[in-house]
This record gives sequence, C-alpha cells and structure tokens, in this order.
Amino acid sequence: MHEVTGWLTRHPDRLTDDEARRLKAILARCPALARTAHHVPYEPITERWVQTCRHELLDRTLIWNQAPLLHALREFESIYNQHRPHRTPHSAAPLRPLPEPITDPDRFDRLDVCRHDRLGGLFHEYAHTA
Repeated sequence: MHEVTGWLTRHPDRLTDDEARRLKAILARCPALARTAHHVPYEPITERWVQTCRHELLDRTLIWNQAPLLHALREFESIYNQHRPHRTPHSAAPLRPLPEPITDPDRFDRLDVCRHDRLGGLFHEYAHTA
C-alpha cells in the first residue's frame, strides 16, 4: 500500500524500471485502482502530502480495514490543515490564524496550557485555557 501510493503520486518519468513494472502489474490485478490512478495529479504538493501522511501517520499505526483508515485520514487531514505548523512565515497552519503575540510580561506567569490528544495520542494539540 505504501509503495503504490508513492508510485501513483510521482511523475511516471521519476519511477525506476522495476517500480514501473511492479506498478503496471498491480494495476492489472486491481481494476478499481487502475480506474482511479489517472485521477491522481503528478505534482510536488501531492507527493509531499502523501509522504508526510506516510511518515507521520501510516508508518506509526496499524490499520485493519477501510473504516479505521478513513477515520485516521480524516483526522490527519484536520490536524495537517488546522493545527500542524508548516514551513511558512511564523510556522502558521493553512487554515488557522496565528495567535496574538504576548507582549505583557505579567501574562507569562499565568499561562495555562491544556493538551488534547488526537488519534490515540499519536498527535497532541496544545491550547491556552481560559
């Protein structure tokens, strides 16, 4: 599964001869995957997202069937877009505004932070409590 998603999201010219041959054999045995393979865009953003998902989620979890896989992917998508810092100015997440900076030194004494575990503790979200 990991190899196939990596092969589908890479540009065909970047596959080795062995990878291209193995992908062709898998697509021949799985018509449903072959029908959807041409819908996957070959672009670096997609490749990066799939690699991030593999390294941060799929390589660290054991998923038995489709229902838990879909739940984990939806949850990871939420974490990726709303909480996880990205390589942007000030490490902002795509769908979350940056918090207001703390300029009053007295506020550092009363910072209360709570942790919320996501995906069984694989990811943690931290937020200021009111």
